[in-house]
Amino acid sequence: MTYEADVAVIGVGAVGSMTAWRLTERGLSVHAFEQFGVPNHRGASAGQTRRIAPFSLAAPELTPTLTYSRTLWRDLERTSGHQLYVRTGGIILGPADTPDLVRLIRTAEEEGIRHDLLEPDALRARFPQHLVRDCDLGVWDELTGYLRPELGILAAADAARRGGAVIREYTPVTAVHPEDRGVIVETGDERLRFRWAVIAPGAWAEHLLPYRRPTIIPRLNPQAWYAPRDISRYRAPAFAVFERVGDVKCYGFPTIDGATVKIGISTDPHPPIADMKGRYPEVTAERLADFSAVIARFFPGLHPTPVAVAAQPEGYSVDGHPFVGRLPDSPQVIAACGFSGAGYKSSPVTGEWIADLVAHGQSPWQLSRFDPKRSLTTGGAP
Repeated sequence: MTYEADVAVIGVGAVGSMTAWRLTERGLSVHAFEQFGVPNHRGASAGQTRRIAPFSLAAPELTPTLTYSRTLWRDLERTSGHQLYVRTGGIILGPADTPDLVRLIRTAEEEGIRHDLLEPDALRARFPQHLVRDCDLGVWDELTGYLRPELGILAAADAARRGGAVIREYTPVTAVHPEDRGVIVETGDERLRFRWAVIAPGAWAEHLLPYRRPTIIPRLNPQAWYAPRDISRYRAPAFAVFERVGDVKCYGFPTIDGATVKIGISTDPHPPIADMKGRYPEVTAERLADFSAVIARFFPGLHPTPVAVAAQPEGYSVDGHPFVGRLPDSPQVIAACGFSGAGYKSSPVTGEWIADLVAHGQSPWQLSRFDPKRSLTTGGAP
């Protein structure tokens, strides 16, 4: 039986590009398919910056994953010659009794991560750009920073190419058919056979993984850029990468263009996208007014009306955990989707997991919580 290559990677966003890179590092031949360009502005990784910290708020037990992720990001920097990880230090702040903050402090102590606790007066003195209330507490660490998502995808795809991978841009995959001894991948009039397939479709999971349609919901994740009244106050390290938790949830970055500051304000939940093949819903005027109210209150040094707004589609699972693993009854097909807005920073490790599954049949990492076969309810939003 003739194969086009060992592995077909479907989707060359963050996870797909990293998977292609890590597979070629193991000497496997790869063809990777992307319906748009590599990178592009329509995927979950658009928007110039992504936060990376030494610990996970959502899943503290994944903190070792983030440690290893930083190592792989540095490896990719050396391979590509691009700076992909910019360390600024970071502050997480919010009401002192917020469960996320309490859990974060415990994780930092258990994992031996150096951090400082900043009471309200210390927070105000060190970060005057933020409104700090008497109930707030801050956790500062020196390892937090930001990643350059579009450049990271390009660097991983180029590394995969140097390893022999064929990256096929503007080539939508229309169907994937598992066989006894491989996988058939359809692209228009083509039917191509591979030994394995990795499906990393982002928010387009419903089209290639229809059995997961009820449990992976495409949602629109808005980000906005604001103009400071005094840009010098918003350069690193004076204004570090931050996340606010508790009653108001938002995150942001120091200026990278010398003119604007990017801040994302979390909504509960992000609006769903009814048809990924149609036009995405716009960020409504009402939602922008809500964003402006948060900016005016908590960031008084910024003009509250955004100068630019972007919204990327992302795939959210109903339990907040991704699907990474072999599909039920199709061990030659590996799914990697449903990262729920938190996949980029650890995407090199996800690529490593998948490369282990293909090359060795298993991963040394504990992946049971991400098993596509796990039982899920479909009645809630992540």
